[in-house]
Amino acid sequence: MERALRQPVSTAPTEHDEHDRMRRAHAAATTQLQLTATGPEVGGWQGRTLGRRAGSCWLRIVSAEVDQAGGRLWEGTASADTHVPRSVSRPRLRDVLDWTAPNVAYRAELREYISVPPVTSRTPALDQDITLPDSWWAGLKSALGAHATVPTGRESVHQNWVDRNLRLFLGIDPIRSRETTTGHADSHWVDLTRAPLVRLDWENWGRLPVGYDLGVLHAYSLTAPATAARIRREFSHVLDTDVGRAGEFVALGQRLQACSRGVPPPLAPLVARQSEHLTDLPVPTPERPDSLERPMSRPRVDVVLLTMNDRPAEEAAAQATLLAQRGVDARVVVVGNGCKPEAVPAGSLTVCLPENIGIPGGRNAGADALHETGNAADWLFFLDNDASFPLPDILVRLAAEAERHPEAAWVQPRLTGPDDVTTPRRWVLRLRASAPGRPGRVTSMTEGVVLIRREAFEKVGGWEGSLFLYHEGVDLAWRLYAAGWSGWYAAGIRMHHPLTTPARHALYHRLASHNRIWVAYRNLPAPFIPLYLGAWTVITLARAVRGGGLRQTLRGMREGWTTRRTQPRRPMSWRTVYRLTAAGRPPII
Repeated sequence: MERALRQPVSTAPTEHDEHDRMRRAHAAATTQLQLTATGPEVGGWQGRTLGRRAGSCWLRIVSAEVDQAGGRLWEGTASADTHVPRSVSRPRLRDVLDWTAPNVAYRAELREYISVPPVTSRTPALDQDITLPDSWWAGLKSALGAHATVPTGRESVHQNWVDRNLRLFLGIDPIRSRETTTGHADSHWVDLTRAPLVRLDWENWGRLPVGYDLGVLHAYSLTAPATAARIRREFSHVLDTDVGRAGEFVALGQRLQACSRGVPPPLAPLVARQSEHLTDLPVPTPERPDSLERPMSRPRVDVVLLTMNDRPAEEAAAQATLLAQRGVDARVVVVGNGCKPEAVPAGSLTVCLPENIGIPGGRNAGADALHETGNAADWLFFLDNDASFPLPDILVRLAAEAERHPEAAWVQPRLTGPDDVTTPRRWVLRLRASAPGRPGRVTSMTEGVVLIRREAFEKVGGWEGSLFLYHEGVDLAWRLYAAGWSGWYAAGIRMHHPLTTPARHALYHRLASHNRIWVAYRNLPAPFIPLYLGAWTVITLARAVRGGGLRQTLRGMREGWTTRRTQPRRPMSWRTVYRLTAAGRPPII
């Protein structure tokens, strides 16, 4: 059944063309399967899917970063078609095609077209009561029973999330919550048809806590009280038990988080009320209704802010947005690089360096000062004094993103100009910089707005102070990769920075070319050094000829080459070379 598509599909030139890219992918798969697409397009979550009717079938395209393809969600539909009993009514899978374009993987799923309309076609939640025949409810009971017989290692809801919340809010021993059933993690009304019952979407099927599936369906029915009451009546044998109640609570916690992101807002107070009824405890609401997730593990972040007292207006704005961050315990140190800081937030530490030791050295001094005070945070955030947080939840979202990617030593937000849209190519941390809104693994960092795991930072020795200015992010990223970590670009989390050019600094041309040689000598295997430096020499000289600074560039190259042996040489392993290449940037570019 599974085949490869030979026709290439180009990725979009800009993030605004993502929908066109998906349309082209859908058209390519339609041609390969010799089909004719008809009817309206149906987009999926965050634009990662696009479906359309094709004759007696439904053709859906799924896209993902190349290194994200092949996971649980990617394989869900095909896996369900193989493992879930045919007694559970669902669309049959006819064919699967996989192919890749630069940096993007696609999967086309050709399924049986179901003519019975879904219960609701607009949102996952009901906006009014519905009338469904007894046979429909009997079919749902039968389907849930059949799910429970399917042996699978697929886990739709992470058990650690379940354990933490059950212990905190319900006092339930997590071991008791390990009674799980096989179910469908997205029991939305939009994915269930009217009579006869058919479950449409199987992307996220897998093992769930008992009661979770029904808890989701009940939560999405709270705006339709008669239907919600019918669910509790039909499934009281599950929802009225301790394990069923625990599973429902997990579902409610996730719905509260979804409501806080606008999916769908009218449910939020009703879900909170149901949670309080279930637990006899008030729902924590400090700022946002998704705080159910955070009372037990409020992230702690140590923030290092470097200054030379040269941007008073920008620095005041940066500090104001930093102090406005909510949902996170942040300690701040302001490092005066060759000066005494003039703007210091209340309660912050200060470090006064007698001379300017460079940006990486100053950042190290700030990180060390926070460490020496004791009780160091797990995360370090390095902030330029002219960068700013556009929203008050940036730090907590970055910490949450880091928790979702435990392999990543650093998480990089997307940096934009003050307009919240413009992202220069040099701020996009991949070779193909045309889609700054696409997240993924990266091999470098934008040093002035980055969250770094302190454990990893200290293990590799922090920033390389001898670089003074420029390319210290490449050096640190390579050393982190060599230590077994990687980096993550959280493109959905934005920060602001003036749209300046690095060439505004008098030392730019000399130090940039100088440090490029030092970074290569310090980190690369011997055969890669001439390849890397050759590629960058051509690029740098071309830029210098067009934009000026040729003389200083040549001077920096000469200085870097003649002094390279002053740097300690710790060449990365060939395995690290492979990992960097697999992440999209071989260390010769």
